[in-house]
Amino acid sequence: HVKEAPIWFLIPQYIFVAAIMVFSYGPAFILEPVGKVLIKYFPAGALAWEGQLAKSQFGYWDGVGIMNVTMILFVIIGLWLFFIGRKTKIVKQFNIVFAAERPSHPETTHIAYNVFAFYKKAFGFLVLPIATAFWEFLAEMVHSVAHFARKIYTGNGQTYAIHVLMFVVVFYLITIGG
Repeated sequence: HVKEAPIWFLIPQYIFVAAIMVFSYGPAFILEPVGKVLIKYFPAGALAWEGQLAKSQFGYWDGVGIMNVTMILFVIIGLWLFFIGRKTKIVKQFNIVFAAERPSHPETTHIAYNVFAFYKKAFGFLVLPIATAFWEFLAEMVHSVAHFARKIYTGNGQTYAIHVLMFVVVFYLITIGG
């Protein structure tokens, strides 16, 4: 019987999230006094505050703009996931021990079966083809390098002796030529 965590466990998390959002939306509340202390020690890299916009010689930080863009993205992605997930089927877990027969629907045997399918359906087109192509390319490159190395390092003692002899001759020619 899965239940939500008690409210006393959730309240600190909500307070922490709210503090992060307030700090992200208005970093000057905390960083402006810190900047006034640090200017004594680091005058060249001092921060200048114009409202909630922090400026320095390295650039600027607009906490309000960043927080607004982040909130808009979360709302868009949340709505998208909500509309995609409207057709999800809630299944109940049941006892699958019945005469050692395999269940006809494995998704109903355990709650964790295919737990990431929803996200894969929502974002899989962004990640899977690119990631698969990248790892296949990387595997092919490793196989090609290994195949090339196998041509040079065959395990034959005579081949290694020729390599050593060629190295000595080339090194000798380089040293007498210089």
